[in-house]
Amino acid sequence: MFFDMTDGDLIMPISDKTGMNSKGNFFMNMGNDLSVNTEDGSIHMTPGWNDSINNDFNSGFNSNFGMNPFDN
Repeated sequence: MFFDMTDGDLIMPISDKTGMNSKGNFFMNMGNDLSVNTEDGSIHMTPGWNDSINNDFNSGFNSNFGMNPFDN
């Protein structure tokens, strides 16, 4: 989950670049700790979303089952 600093809500990731908050609004990760509410177009600050995507092979959503092609 990622904290939305703009409205104080939590965003649960659905896929690599999308998530949904507790109100049912859909968000798309734009990079640089920003996401956009796809229903009203508002920009939200979501720090940490990019960090987990960039540092984990499978986008930080705990889906790595040891199938990393870069492992020897």
